[in-house]
Amino acid sequence: LNMKIKNLPPYPSLDRYILCLLNYMEEHKFPKIPDYSEIEQQADRAIDAFCEARLNGKSVSAASETATQLLFENIGESEYEAVQQILTENFSFTVDLSEEELVDFWINRILEDIPHLFDGCELLSYGVSAADIDIMSDEIIGRITIYFESLGFYGIQ
Repeated sequence: LNMKIKNLPPYPSLDRYILCLLNYMEEHKFPKIPDYSEIEQQADRAIDAFCEARLNGKSVSAASETATQLLFENIGESEYEAVQQILTENFSFTVDLSEEELVDFWINRILEDIPHLFDGCELLSYGVSAADIDIMSDEIIGRITIYFESLGFYGIQ
């Protein structure tokens, strides 16, 4: 995954919260390209929350925890990782997932070929509600099963 951030200024901020959020999104392979200005606003809210918490007498670690919660407020489960977990837990006998490149291939193909995969799940600014993925897991697995059957692959683990 090669993320290309939208609206990146010529000299981006080296703010700790911005870097934390961008690194998290890259590490967890979020398919949606981050909008830098949106990330910057989220980081600004986190900084404000940290400062306010410190002014109200909270410890640095408590203020940092409050800021981090606010920073990730609109960040859900990565669609990529959700599909990866479902594939490895349920479809390892359906398709070859023996190598990381094959897993990556099938995840990207599923995300491209099944646009309604996460229908019924709340879409956040980035990612999908983890609680909704848990609730809708049978439906999501069913959509992937139908997809594989349409390709001539049968069987679920």
